[in-house]
Amino acid sequence: MKFEKRSLLERLKVYVNNLFITKGSSVKFVFVGKGGVGKTTLCALLATALDQEGYKVLAIDANPDAHLAKALGIEKVHTIAHEHYFMYTILDGHDCVLPHMYAPHDLITNVVNRFGTSWGTQSTILTLGAGKYGGIECFLSEKSALWSMIRSIHKKSYDIILIDTESGLEPLRQGFSSNIDILVSLFQTTQRSIDMAKDANELAHKIEITTVVNVLIGYLSEREARKAEERFGAEIAFKIPYLESIHQSAIEGSLVSLDLIWKESMKNFALNLYANAMKTVA
Repeated sequence: MKFEKRSLLERLKVYVNNLFITKGSSVKFVFVGKGGVGKTTLCALLATALDQEGYKVLAIDANPDAHLAKALGIEKVHTIAHEHYFMYTILDGHDCVLPHMYAPHDLITNVVNRFGTSWGTQSTILTLGAGKYGGIECFLSEKSALWSMIRSIHKKSYDIILIDTESGLEPLRQGFSSNIDILVSLFQTTQRSIDMAKDANELAHKIEITTVVNVLIGYLSEREARKAEERFGAEIAFKIPYLESIHQSAIEGSLVSLDLIWKESMKNFALNLYANAMKTVA
């Protein structure tokens, strides 16, 4: 089959697999779980904690229903999916890009500079975004390109990459997140949420993600938390009870505000995650 006759996705996979490397890349966390479980909220809280500790964070909203920017207090972002520039640049097909003009680092820098939005002390958010019409197109090609790009972002550019994904386990089933360092799996006390967390752990093992951090979130009492822990049957790294401040922020779609105790707790959790991730990439 000639290269020109391959589908866009096939061309993309061939191109990025040859182009992008993993050596020396930033530490990468990916957040998964059922819709509404709190992935975006926790991702924003940990990103903020790490940024305030002096780490250079790249927060990536890989969910077409983009909400991470608002959770970080950012009202407006320039989204990747709104333009064909991103895809054509990745494929060396844009009319302003000569074939093979960019080395991986230059290409990534170009994409982040064009689509990224600064936040915090020295961090950036990159947003896949929405905007395609239902029943016409999907984001598979864009997501494939984005995930391939993520694995080659160097530590010199960003210390940590935090990736908020779409609801469910599709990122794991599609194999996009197989090059990440830590999978953060969120679940609540309902049986369906627990079952999905178990599935996430199993899928992570199949695609060779070595470190999975399980987080129980939104429980109303210690008794409820213990029961969920028994049904889950595996280690839970962090437990977050129902917090009115998080609930209100979710209702308003605003920046999450936590008291000093929980800010300190989130900071410790974020630093512990980073320390564990560093062990996996050492």
